[in-house]
Amino acid sequence: MLDYKNHRYSRESFPEYKFRAVAEFVITEVKDHEVVTKKIRVDIYTTNPLQDEVSEVLFDHSAEKVTGVDIIHWATKEQDDAASALIDEWLKETEDERN
Repeated sequence: MLDYKNHRYSRESFPEYKFRAVAEFVITEVKDHEVVTKKIRVDIYTTNPLQDEVSEVLFDHSAEKVTGVDIIHWATKEQDDAASALIDEWLKETEDERN
């Protein structure tokens, strides 16, 4: 958990989170004299409502080999809860149909 400028950031859900971002970290390394770039997606839970600021904080607190951070998905806690409820309902209906 990172506490920074009155906001919290975590790779794991926490009770006070208000927003979830799917962040794509761009990693560039030199291996065997070749530049290798890969992208890794990570869920980030935060209390910060500003996507651009979240992206900046993630980049500023990343390893040196991270050459970029893009927010590719943004959701509020309420949107996450609604999506979870919908998935749970669908799973229950699927289970009921099998029985």
